[in-house]
Formats: sequence, C-alpha cells, structure tokens
Amino acid sequence: MKKSILLLISIIAILYGGNIDFNNKKDGYYLYDNQESGFSFTHTIKNLNFNEVDTEKGKFTDIWFEGSTISGTPGEPNLPIFSTLFTAPMGSEIDFVVETLSSKDLGTKESGIDYPIMPAQPSYPKNIDPKDIKFYYDNEFYKNSNFSKKALVDIEKMGTMRGNDIYRMIVSPIDYSPSKSLLRVVDNMNIKVSFKGITEESVREANSKRSPYFEDILKIAINYRENNKAVDMPTSYLLVAPENLASNNDLKRFIAWKQQKGFNVVTNFISPSATVESIDSWVEDQYENLDPAPSFILLVGDMDGEYIVPTKLYNIGGASVSDLIYGVMGVPSTYNHVKSIYVGRFSVRSLDDLKNQVDKTIWYEKEQFTTGFDLSYLKKAMGVAGYDANFTYTHGNPHIKYQMTYYFNDTYVNPTTGETNGMEGLQYLNGAVGFESEIINNVSNGLAFYNYTAHGFVSGFGDPSFTNSDINSLSNEGKYGLIIGNCCLTGSFGSMECFGEAWLNAKDKGSIGYIGASESTYWSEDLAFGVGTVSTGNTTPAYSPTQMGSVDAVMLMEYPTTGGILQAGLLSVDRMNGAIWYYWNMYHLFGDPSVNLFMGEPELIPVVVTPSTINATESSTINISTGIDGALVGIYKRGELSDSKITDSEGMASFTVSPQYSGTMYVTVSAPQKQTFQGEIAVNGSQSSPLIINSSNINEEIYWEEPITHNISIQNSGTTTQEINGIAEIENSVGNILSFYNLTEISGYEKMYGLADAGEYIWVSSAGKTSSNDENMFLKFDKYGNIISELSQQTESRKGVYSIIYRDGYIYGGDNDGFYKFDETTGEVTTLFEELSNGSKNLKNLTWMGDYFLTLNSSEGFLKFDESGNVLETYAKPEINISTTDIAYCQESNTIWIFAKTGNPASKIYEYSVEDQTLTGRVAQIKMIDGQYTQKSAGIYLTNPSGGKLIANMLLNNGDSYHFAKAPIEDNWLTVEGDISGVIEPNESLDFSIVLNSIGMESNETREAKITFLNNFDPIELNITLGSMGSDIEEGLVEVFTLNGNYPNPFNPETNISFNLPSSGDINFTVYNAKGELIKNQKLKAAPAGENKIRFDASRYNSGVYFYSIRFNGFVKSGKMLLVK
Repeated sequence: MKKSILLLISIIAILYGGNIDFNNKKDGYYLYDNQESGFSFTHTIKNLNFNEVDTEKGKFTDIWFEGSTISGTPGEPNLPIFSTLFTAPMGSEIDFVVETLSSKDLGTKESGIDYPIMPAQPSYPKNIDPKDIKFYYDNEFYKNSNFSKKALVDIEKMGTMRGNDIYRMIVSPIDYSPSKSLLRVVDNMNIKVSFKGITEESVREANSKRSPYFEDILKIAINYRENNKAVDMPTSYLLVAPENLASNNDLKRFIAWKQQKGFNVVTNFISPSATVESIDSWVEDQYENLDPAPSFILLVGDMDGEYIVPTKLYNIGGASVSDLIYGVMGVPSTYNHVKSIYVGRFSVRSLDDLKNQVDKTIWYEKEQFTTGFDLSYLKKAMGVAGYDANFTYTHGNPHIKYQMTYYFNDTYVNPTTGETNGMEGLQYLNGAVGFESEIINNVSNGLAFYNYTAHGFVSGFGDPSFTNSDINSLSNEGKYGLIIGNCCLTGSFGSMECFGEAWLNAKDKGSIGYIGASESTYWSEDLAFGVGTVSTGNTTPAYSPTQMGSVDAVMLMEYPTTGGILQAGLLSVDRMNGAIWYYWNMYHLFGDPSVNLFMGEPELIPVVVTPSTINATESSTINISTGIDGALVGIYKRGELSDSKITDSEGMASFTVSPQYSGTMYVTVSAPQKQTFQGEIAVNGSQSSPLIINSSNINEEIYWEEPITHNISIQNSGTTTQEINGIAEIENSVGNILSFYNLTEISGYEKMYGLADAGEYIWVSSAGKTSSNDENMFLKFDKYGNIISELSQQTESRKGVYSIIYRDGYIYGGDNDGFYKFDETTGEVTTLFEELSNGSKNLKNLTWMGDYFLTLNSSEGFLKFDESGNVLETYAKPEINISTTDIAYCQESNTIWIFAKTGNPASKIYEYSVEDQTLTGRVAQIKMIDGQYTQKSAGIYLTNPSGGKLIANMLLNNGDSYHFAKAPIEDNWLTVEGDISGVIEPNESLDFSIVLNSIGMESNETREAKITFLNNFDPIELNITLGSMGSDIEEGLVEVFTLNGNYPNPFNPETNISFNLPSSGDINFTVYNAKGELIKNQKLKAAPAGENKIRFDASRYNSGVYFYSIRFNGFVKSGKMLLVK
C-alpha cells in the first residue's frame, strides 16, 4: 500500500522569511549574579525571526527568537517565550523583580511582517483520529485592538529534587495587538530572583542530599552552582522485591555486583500484604536517614503474579499505572512531581525473567569487558521517525534529524567536550516506509541506542512494525543497548507483557533498558522530551544543549544513567509547559536505573592500586589512582561492601582498612564511557585460625528421591574464646529443573499419550512405534524406563488413548470416540462407553479422584463422572486438568491456577505464572513434581522431588507438535540449618547441618559450592560437591497461536487486531461491550498461517472499554481495547 505524508492536513506551508534586528550583541540570557540567596540575569533578543505561512484560514506570520519555545492558547497568537528552570533552597519563598527593561512598539507592516501572527496550535495526542485535527483560529480575538497584558515573568513550582525546590520561570517578552498590527517587544531586561526565608536547615538539607548522579540534572537549572560535596560522595541503592525472592541466587548475584561497584545496597523484601503506601513510607524513611541518601531504587517484580511489587493504580494525570510515587518525596502532584530517586523496574513474572535481566545487566557493566567481546556495536545508534500522515514531517523528522546531526555522526565534534564521538548514525525518516526488516536487522546486529518516535501499542511500535515476536527473533546476544520509545502504550506493564518488558525479559537478546509510556503520548511533548525544544517543520532544530532533552542527556551527561536520561527528558517537558503531570506519571524505565550508558567503544581505566598486599592485623592505607575525575571505586570483602569513594579531580581515592582476616579484598573501578576495572588486594594473616571444621569437604552422589543431611561441627582448638560472625555468601553452581529418560532411544516409540501410576510401574498409551506398523500399544514401564510388557489394543483399532487411569487391575482411558475400560493382561476393551450420558466425547485428560473420574476438553468442558460413564457434575471452562488426588490445575493463557479437590473447582487456592509467555495448546498432562513421571512425545520424563514446594510441570499438545515448559522453583539445593554465629569457648564446638537435595538437577549433573565462615583470622572453608545420575533429551519448540493486540489503542473509530496462527484454519472473532453484550460475531474461513489482522470499525458505538476474543482450533485469545471519541 502506498503511504503519503500530509503536513497538518496541508494547513501550513512556509513561504517567506526574514528578521528584525534590535542591535543587541547577543541572543539569550546570561547570569551576572548567582548567590545562595538568589540570582540575577539578563535576557536579550538580538533578532526576531519570522516566516510567512499559508494555511486554510489564509496567510499568517510565524515569529520566534533564538532559544524561544512555543506558547499560547490554541487559536490565539502564538507569541514566543523564554522558559527555563531554576532551583531554590527547599521551603524558601520566591520573590522577583524586573529591575530594568527596554521595550519597543513595532508596526508589523513597517517591520516587513505583512500578515497577522500565526495562531497557536494544540499539541495533539498521538492516538488522535486524523479527522479531529483542525486548524485553530479565534476570529474574535484577532479583531481585538488591545495587547494581551500577559505577565512579563511567571514562576511556578514543579517539585523538590534532592533538597532543592525546582521552579519553572516563563519570560514573555513579546505582546501583540492584532487589529492595530503592533508588536510590543521587550528586547532587553534584567531580572532579579530572591530566595526569602532561607534557613540553615534547608541549606544543610540541600547539601546533604547532593549526589553526583543528580548533578547533571541540577546543571539544567539556570542558576546552577558547583558544590564540591557532590564530588566525593558515593550513593545508596534501594532494592524492593517480594519476600519469595529473598533467597534467589540471581538476585543475590545482582546485589553483590552492585555492592562490588561501590553502592550501599539496602533491601526491602516485602510481604504479599505490602501496599504502595507502606513501601513508599519505607523509601522516604531511607531517603531521610541514610547517609548518603539513595540515588536509585530498583523494583523487582510485576504488579501482579507470583512476584509482586505493587504500583500506583489511578487516573490522576491520565496514567493508569505509575511508579512515580517511589521516586518523589512527599505526595506526587502537579506541583510536586520531580523525582529525588531514580526509579527502575525489573518487571519479572518468572525466575527466568529475573535471571535474564540480571545476566544482561552484569554482562553490560562488567563481563563484556573481560571476555574479549567485540565492542564495536557501542558505536552505532539508530533513530526512526515512524509513519503518521500528519506529523511525521513536523515532529518525527526533526526529532531524529537533531540527534543524527549533532551526535550520531562520526565527523561531528561535540561542542561541550571538543571530542569527536566516532558514532555511526542509522537514520530513518519520512515514516521509514519499506525499511521494517532492515530496522529489525540493525537491532539484531547490535546497537548502543535506538530511539523511535511515532505510534505504538502495548506490544510494539506501530509503523514500521516492531513487536514482541520480533524481539524474540533477534540474535543480538551480548549487544544490548538502551531503547527509547516516544510513542503510546509500550510501557503499559499493567496488562500483558508489554513491549518494554519484552526487551528486558528476552534471554540473551533485547536491551539493557527501555524507556516508554504506559498511556498515550503527545507529538510536541515527545519532541521536547527527546531534543529539549519544540520546532515544527521538516527541519533540524537548533542545537540546544542547555535545554537538555533525553538525547542530549545520552551524550552530554557526565553520568548518563538510564534513570538520569529519563529525568532529563521529563524536565524538558516541564520547561515547555507541556502535559507535565501526565508525562511524569506515565513514562517508565524498565531496567536498572544506575546503569551508565556506553556510547562509543569505552577505553581502559589506567588503575594503579598501592600497596597490592597488606597485613590482616594492621590498619593500612590503600591508594587507588585512576587518572579519571569522578570514577566510582568500591572495596569489597567477605560478601559485603567495605567502603567506596568517588575519585577527586586528580583521579585519586584513598581508603583506610583494617581487614582482621587474611584472604582477598576486591577493588572495582567504574566510570562513564570506560571499561570497568576489577583488581585484588592480597591480605596476609599473622596467625592461622584455631577453628577447625570436622569435615572440610563433602563429596556426595544423590538420587532424586531424598535429600542428604550432614551434621557439621566447628571446633575451637585454641586457648582463647573465638567468635563466628556468620557465613559469607555461599558460592555455588546452579543447574536446571528437570531430569528425564529418553525412551525413544531405548524403545523407538515416538508418541506417548497417557500415563497411569500403578505403584512400582507405570502404564503409558502409545500411538506410534518407528519399527512397526502396529500403532495401538499399551506399554508397561518400570521406574527406570525399562519396558516390562507391550499390550496390543485389539478392539476397533484404537488410535491411542490420550489419558489413562490404572485402578484395580483395569486400565481406563478416553479418546475422540468415547470412554473405555481395558483388561490389564490382554489390553482388550472390556467395556465401551461410546458416549457419556450427556453425549460428551473427546475425553483427552483423565484422572481418578478416589470415587470418580475427571476429564478436560470435552464438548461441555470439565466433567465429573463415575466408572460406568454416568456424568455426576459438569463445570464450565476454563480448561482444567487433574493430576493428583488432592490438587487440580488449570492452564489459562500463561497462568497456572491451582484448585482444591473438593467443592467447586472454581475455588482457587494458589496461582503462579509460567516462564513462557506464549504457551498455548491443549494440556496433555500435568503432574506434581513429587518424584513421579510425566511424558512427552519422545519419551517419559522422571521429575524431581519438590522439597515441599507446590510446583508443576506442563506438557502442552498442539496437534502433532509438543512444547514442554518448566515451572519456576527456587535454587535451594544447598541449605544451612541453624544460626551460624556465636561464641565458641576453647575445646567446644558449634554444631549445624548442611542439607543437600536434588532440586533442579539435571541427570549426570555435578554441582559445586564453597561456604566461607567469618571469624577474626584466616577464613575457614567447607567445599561441597554433589552429583546426580541419568540421561538427557533435548526439547522441541513449536510455533503457537498468539495474540499481538490491537493498534491503535486507544482508537477512534477503527483499530486493527493482530494475531499469529501456527497453521491455516477457521477463526471466530467476537466483541463484547462493558455490559457483557455481544456486539460483533464474525467467522472467517481458512485464515492463513502466520500474521493476520482484523479491522474493527466502532463508528456506531459509544466511547468505552470493549473486549474481543479470537477462537482458533479450540483455543481462545482475548484482549481489551479503548474507544475514545
């Protein structure tokens, strides 16, 4: 389809330009007095520039001066203003006076301006219906002969940041009388701003809260003053996670790494009853009392599911979900919305999600520099101005042209640093029509930075399309950059996995961070967010580093943290007087907010550590030379941060340490645009520890059935009292979850449909044997996978019983034709129920519940019936499968619901999410992990004991294709029982237990661990080796039926629903309104495999929420869409 770009529906065309010279030496402002008690500055206009424009209402003149931004009520004259931010001591009162000014009245005709001043136009939301875009012109206002008498200076509070109140000041130096054709221009003025009521406490508060990571943001203020206290202060780092992640090894790795870098990490593992308010109260308490005050907070968890860190749910400012409250001190509002702590979120629903995000973060900050990895990808940045019929030229193109012209150009010299960036810019303008595959391929090859501006939806960029499924197909392992999506909805983590979450959750691909919005964004605000100014027209905006947007922040900030980049973009929206409160609520950062973005290949840090060896019993001074001002240096020992500093102007940091033990201290040095350095300091002990472990090594082999417990004693063989101070972090290796046998290799059977536990052996229904044409077999296995017997199914050439039950010497099973009772010895059918009493067939998931059978996927849904085939009770779907005598499981979308046996199965007792967000298909078998078996097409799997955890494995069936998914469990294969701390008298012992189990172990896997016990002398260590037995099989992965969502959303009046089919087939599309009334029911024949789209026209319906479903091959996918008229 051919696409065309319209320029505000052809209402504006630039015809002619000129300027009026006021004979001033320069444009802009300069400070001439900047004190703690206030500041004074001069604002001058050297040239007033103008362009003639042609519109549907006739010709007008657009005017501006250097550094100005747009202002005005839509339809009234668009008079340029100067807008800036300034800081004041917290709680002080603001007073200002215009001390001097020079004003001139100019006739527009005499000045070369032949037409009225252009009327201001609104900033349009990106989800607006093109039919609603119009040219605003207030005819009555233009008949007015009076000047507007607008305030020359206006000041408004934005919030408080790090002990400083943040204000926006708007200077309006131009007024206009439309009917008299007069401009009144204040071309030179001196303004004095004073801070009243400053107290010692407010000054102390501001100084105590200074942070090097916020200093770049403070520099945006017109009255920024250097503060040396911020130079040598490290920072604290808050981490909030659900309590069921407290022992997670991946999260421990992450915390340890942040401590090694030099952050004081403070954790809060919250209970399920924790609220937004209780978490916020804890955060504010840490901010007030920690020294140094925290600069970052990471939320680990989603807003629902098994791992929850709640978010704010409201419509204040229009954003439905928002983490803003955790970064703002006090109650967020229009006048208090600036963050004092940078907020990021690991929005995880599974342990694999968490592991992937931790792995990528540590790789990005450390490991990519220690492996000889090709870092050339860090020199590439991409900008895409996506398609919109009206705004691509006026807002999309300028957004991308700015960054490509001034930063991502290997010949451009940065005016701030005087250095050549060496960046390669990949620029896509005018809607990037036809470049979709190339853009995705660029990301797959690796990028340091990718900025898209245009339309978006929950699961992707609009046009050119880039969706969650495209992320899953990337191959950019190790090449992770920052993605900024200036578009609608891609940060909506309040629903299904949104686009921002998908970038972070993807394993060995995706990005290190994503900045995006949870609601609909605006064209002008997004432009200001990115480049710091608003400039319409297909031009490159003037370079404005002092009006720093997010792209400027990426390249100019001394510490370009992902949290700081977001803050800079939002403050830019504040400065332009845009939809400020709304924007602060809805723009989110997915990822670690403390990550410094690498732009260009980072160089090595020339670190020199002296001395390299110290004594444990002496106080020593360690001098670390880096050659870099502002590098973060961390000293890490025995699993905790010992000290950290930021290097001075000479690149030095000195530490005084008293280790009290021998071993190793670790030195980590990190700095923006530099490779992370890691070194060691040897600590020699003056005497050996008198403490002895009665078993210095444990070497065991383990079966899946039982854990192993070792009783350990630490004995004091000395003559003085000794103290044990606990254990350092257990260093261990962790495996996967499943162990299984490959029966295909043993016996040649290629499909296994049903499983029945008979105590010492199991029955399986087979539908295929590669060495024979006989496809109707019952197989009897022992617990080691050996075939005991084979029974041919003799009656009516049964093609395979999908699920079977063994009871009292009989095998019960069901297939598409009915329900059967088979003889255990012969395999012959003894009783055939062609249909149950209510006519149900298709009995594919069967279990025995003591007195009755239960089945899933009948025509009625979930059935309870006796062994004579009489239906006792019917339950409607969702789909339910029973796998033990006590627990029922229901798989719906990517969630497992666990139910009690008795009563209505709708009585949910537990739920959790599975790791694969695209799981669909018929549940063929679900089994508790209790040392029993489950099966797959290629063989039977021996599952592991759960250690008391309520965990299940799933086997999904889609026709002849299978996908096996594992549910998440904690990596707790090694635990220490008892409190390993206290005083040990001479010749006495401290006793405790080590428990080893097979949770998560692969067959034939070996695990190793080392436990280091803390005391005042040489560390004492316990080494552990654990082995298992078995064999492995690779799992297959197949395409599945997926729903991509609808775009645009919100919409008016049409939207497209996108979905993928694994094969061609019929679909049924239904839409319900909020009252539950069916308003559309459409059947489509033979929809092709791959991506499909359905266009929904809601022109006949009212605004509101609508729910849609797509049914394919017995499976249903549902979504929600919002119609806004």
